[in-house]
Amino acid sequence: MWVAVILLAMGLAMSLTQPENAGEWRPVTFPHLPATRFMVTPEGVRVAADRSSGLLVRRLDPGVAAKTATWKWRVDAPVPATDLTRKGKDDRALAVHFWFAAAKKPNFWARLGGMVRNQRGLPTTGHALSYTWGGDAATGALLPNPFLKKDGAIIILRPASEPTGVWRSETVNLAADYRRIFDADAPPLVAVALSGDSDDTQTMSLGWVRDLTISLAP
Repeated sequence: MWVAVILLAMGLAMSLTQPENAGEWRPVTFPHLPATRFMVTPEGVRVAADRSSGLLVRRLDPGVAAKTATWKWRVDAPVPATDLTRKGKDDRALAVHFWFAAAKKPNFWARLGGMVRNQRGLPTTGHALSYTWGGDAATGALLPNPFLKKDGAIIILRPASEPTGVWRSETVNLAADYRRIFDADAPPLVAVALSGDSDDTQTMSLGWVRDLTISLAP
């Protein structure tokens, strides 16, 4: 209830990466892997991977009806082009992830998997959309997420060959992409995350994300 009131007062838009929002984000690490480093600064969120992997997650409790998302991002040091559909071969400099609530009551195995994700700091979710700067596929390519099977999709916005050191602006229609990919209306958005990965290629990458804003359906 209070979340809805606050968002209405903000004009149906939610800004996520301002320095005053730093306390809302939580790093998530993975067993046996060095952790990617995240820092929320006035210039944006700095994402530095050094043969590492990790997520910076912000939960949106109890969830919001997201329509579109906009942000700016920049890669200063990229990782080599990889096949993002292959586990263990899927490094990318930057990705922005959007997790949605489960559209139906999960079964026992789904609940068990959700408990494991929750213990790691990840949301217990339904489907997820990942917009990526990296990989060897072309701009606009739609790929399956190898870690989420039928529940996740990767959309390439900038391939690994994109010129570095330049801010790029993005606008994505979360509701339309969800409908196109999962053939259903999008349930509430329950979490957003940033990531940078370079553990598979044993390289270093550096990128930035700023002005990440979600617009909400009236």
